[in-house]
Amino acid sequence: MMTVTEQLRCTVSIEPDRAVLWVRGEVDIATADQFREAALAMVRQWRRVVFDVEGAMLLDTSGIRVLGAVSREARRLGHPVPGLRGVRPLLDKSLKISGLLDSFVREPAAPFGRVLAPGGDPHLALPGIRGTAAAA
Repeated sequence: MMTVTEQLRCTVSIEPDRAVLWVRGEVDIATADQFREAALAMVRQWRRVVFDVEGAMLLDTSGIRVLGAVSREARRLGHPVPGLRGVRPLLDKSLKISGLLDSFVREPAAPFGRVLAPGGDPHLALPGIRGTAAAA
């Protein structure tokens, strides 16, 4: 049996002009609170954020609700519209159905082979996520 931590892994990388939350695994009812905590912390700490969801094998309605909360929080704070990178067709369809399609700036998936630096770099100390720096 997988634990919540094994089901969902969120890591952070800092790019020159924004922070990226890399979402890997499953975002469902069991992991939505972990995702919400990490995602809202990102929006509150940085003005420009991107959520890389290419590695999210599942992002169900619980995850869609978190994305809605993230969009509303960014708007409330006067931040730019958050970015979504690596959106798969099923998530795209869910965003359309939920009315959230225009709540995020869409970006293509990260270039193939891009790897996060091993060992991690504690750029961010937020519960449930590990800080890492993107490799050049």
